[in-house]
Amino acid sequence: MAAYNARNKSDLMLKVLLGIKAAELETSLMLLPVSYVRGLLPILHSLLETYPLATELALKVLTYLMRFHWATLSSSDKAILRKLTGEAEQKLRELTDTVGFNIAGLRFIDNVKKEKDAVEQFREIVGDRNKKRKRKEKALRRAVLSMNTA
Repeated sequence: MAAYNARNKSDLMLKVLLGIKAAELETSLMLLPVSYVRGLLPILHSLLETYPLATELALKVLTYLMRFHWATLSSSDKAILRKLTGEAEQKLRELTDTVGFNIAGLRFIDNVKKEKDAVEQFREIVGDRNKKRKRKEKALRRAVLSMNTA
């Protein structure tokens, strides 16, 4: 644990899992013996409780483990699987709420930006019309002044 500068088992497991490339994670978990998987389940539960930013990784690992070892684990480790299921559902709901809130915020910011752009574009159009009107008035004044001087 000292080599990874980890405080506890959960911290160590998080650092090890983060060190595995995404493409190799599934293969690595598939090759784990069932006895190691049984030891990993409580650590995954601890990861879900302790590290909210590691929820996605912990759920991915749990999904892979269940896919490969479901038959063996479902018959003997029901208590930890129930705890994991409850914790995973809760964390997934929290992530879904957070993502939904963030999407709503981004849409709001996008709408505000579009409104500002529309107002700016309207001002430019109105400004162009005013410039054209002023040019015509100046041309008319010049024409009137040139007629008066002639």
